[in-house]
Amino acid sequence: SVMATATEHPLLALTASEIEFLAEDEVVTITPNFALERQRFLAGRYGPFRPSVPTRVPLWLAVTLKKRGKCKIKIPEWLEADALNRALEEERRSEMFSALPFHYREMASLLLNYALDDIPNLHRVRTLLEDLENIRQAKTRKGLLKWEGHIPAVKLNNLSSMEIAQVRPFAVQALGKFHELDPRDGSERGEHPSEENGETGEPLRRIRRR
Repeated sequence: SVMATATEHPLLALTASEIEFLAEDEVVTITPNFALERQRFLAGRYGPFRPSVPTRVPLWLAVTLKKRGKCKIKIPEWLEADALNRALEEERRSEMFSALPFHYREMASLLLNYALDDIPNLHRVRTLLEDLENIRQAKTRKGLLKWEGHIPAVKLNNLSSMEIAQVRPFAVQALGKFHELDPRDGSERGEHPSEENGETGEPLRRIRRR
């Protein structure tokens, strides 16, 4: 049977803007410059906020406060230049994907857009991120070529949310073609005809990440 194990987390066919919206729920640390008691939002309760006292909030709230000049955002460790360099070296050494945060691309984009003054070694961070994305895209293309070469199982672990969204349409189409070319009948695939209409078929497997 055709099997494609892409990642371990489920991801529906979302647009780039919808994926970014989900990424904004990721939690980051901010240092506010104002005082405010704990506040209730639709997504939960955050605070209290005290000047110079770090607190954890979702990325959407951190960006909102940053735009208003109300806080500094502590850059996640994985986005620091040294951590990105280690990830890049790992990508170059191995055929596997390094384990970056699921929403690393969207988070990095938001922080590079709205928290430039909070990112040390900004130019190096930008360059390392671009190199990482280029290498990971090359690995993804290599994996997809295996489908074109009629290899029935392709494993792409540690893909990010945006990478899954980009590869999913091709993967589903490729798996459909494999199913059409499969010469075995339903009984050989372990399937049984429908009692209602006598049809057999194998649903396409979704690319998933759990």
